[in-house]
Amino acid sequence: MKRYFLIVAGILFTFSSQAQDIFQNHKFRIGLSVTPFYSYRNIKAPDSFQSVVDEVNSIDKAKIGYSTSLNLLFAIQKRITVETGVWFMDRGYKNRVSITTVNSPSPSIGTAKYRYHYNYVGIPLKVNLYLVNRKVRLFVSGGINSSMLVASFQNVNLQYDDGRSVKERVKGNLDNTYLILSAVAGVGLDIQLVKRLSLRFEPMFSYGFYNSQDSNIHYLPYEIGGTIGLHLGFK
Repeated sequence: MKRYFLIVAGILFTFSSQAQDIFQNHKFRIGLSVTPFYSYRNIKAPDSFQSVVDEVNSIDKAKIGYSTSLNLLFAIQKRITVETGVWFMDRGYKNRVSITTVNSPSPSIGTAKYRYHYNYVGIPLKVNLYLVNRKVRLFVSGGINSSMLVASFQNVNLQYDDGRSVKERVKGNLDNTYLILSAVAGVGLDIQLVKRLSLRFEPMFSYGFYNSQDSNIHYLPYEIGGTIGLHLGFK
């Protein structure tokens, strides 16, 4: 992971150093962005639940998720901006298990594939530090994302050995919604397209460290991805 970010930072720094024009600074910027990411989770639980955690970890796998966001950026210094806004995120994981029945002479009669989707709405709070202030600006960022669970569902795909298949979507129960706090860090580029419009590309990493759910087993998601967005500047 450390090697990945060093390589990305080196590429971004080389690109940004070739741009000689000064970036048009604005006191306020508003933007829209999308972030595809690798989505998985850690599970935090007491030692007495470790066997359950080990069993779940043995079958669950990461899935591709995404987020979309409205971004608000406020310049507090020439090289420092505070970023907030609102975003929607699809997190989750997937697994694959055998379909069994007590009435079958065979231990397995097919395969069940499950894809779990957890939808969150949240507010980020980040600080962006610009290391190169040219037409292409190199920056590093860090902060906290808050997210509240607003919906969940499972996509189920049953494939039987006799050729039959069943696909269905199962809605989750929202009686136990919860808040997740995640630390987030990134390194990226702001590229000035025209005087007020800029393009942003930012590889990012997010790691959940707090879950308010009243449970012995806590789901702590993490993501690795890349943000692409457009920002419009105002004085």
